[in-house]
Amino acid sequence: MKRTIYDTEHEAFRQTVRAFIAREAAPYVHEWEKAGQVPRSVFKGLAELGALGFDIPEEYGGLGPTSYKFQAIIHEEVARAAASIGHHHVNTGVVLPYLLRVADEEQKARWLPGCAGGDILLAISSSSQ
Repeated sequence: MKRTIYDTEHEAFRQTVRAFIAREAAPYVHEWEKAGQVPRSVFKGLAELGALGFDIPEEYGGLGPTSYKFQAIIHEEVARAAASIGHHHVNTGVVLPYLLRVADEEQKARWLPGCAGGDILLAISSSSQ
């Protein structure tokens, strides 16, 4: 069954992501699993695709407002390739929205350019006492 939720812009992005995963992720998944981490270069590559800048205002190096459909495409393509791109979803889909919502302008200016460029990776942490 053909889905109709994606337009031509989404499908063009899908092809770009599919090629990236085939070239930069799928061949290395087993190595990364053994090492217990995905190399930072993967996130830098995702940043070059714009895949870390969803909803980050353009003045901070992001794409501006986007649809969650772009993130869904990344998830679909990673699953399709049985690959991994580390904690991309946590970075971009979970933590970044909080930062966008609660950070003041000084914090946004300090953190968002690095988030969009792949120099700053966001995560969730807990303390164990």
